[in-house]
Amino acid sequence: MTSRHRVLGGGGTAVLVVVAVVAVAASVVAFLLWRPGNGGQTAAPAWTTVTAADATVTVTADRGDRADRGEPGERSTDGSAADGDGPSGRSTAGEPAGAVMPCDGRGVLIVSSVMGDSPSFRSEVDGAVSANPGAVLLDPGHCPSLRATVDGTTVHPVVVDYGDDRAALCRAAVSTPGSNARLLDDDTSYSSPC
Repeated sequence: MTSRHRVLGGGGTAVLVVVAVVAVAASVVAFLLWRPGNGGQTAAPAWTTVTAADATVTVTADRGDRADRGEPGERSTDGSAADGDGPSGRSTAGEPAGAVMPCDGRGVLIVSSVMGDSPSFRSEVDGAVSANPGAVLLDPGHCPSLRATVDGTTVHPVVVDYGDDRAALCRAAVSTPGSNARLLDDDTSYSSPC
């Protein structure tokens, strides 16, 4: 055998090793991205809103921390689970379950701040949601710009999403008594953008 044949023979082994490494790496990536029970989907949408006249807005999203606690990811506007958390709208941990909305600087109007220890919590949330089309319940401190507690009691904000329309948000803040405009972001000054 000539030296040329020996080099090609050794190169064939190297090619096989590279192909095997690539195949193993692809398998590992596929395994890490695939989640059981999601029909093979690798990610959930960040925010899905279904709207129609007099329709309920349903938020469908998966936040990693909820999935890790075994909580459902789909919530209706009043904060109750769409898949049967029970009529109380409380998660298995005992806290009211809120919608998922990104902390991306979007503007929201806080139409009601319901205290976690209120004996009429459910009716206060239901009333705020029904009186404000498109309103959703968020978890306390959902974003750093939303106050999580007052004097040790959790604050559950009911908000209407205005997205990037700051002018509409500020008009709504002026015309809605008792409301507060906020941007969902990392600012902890709890100040109005209007």
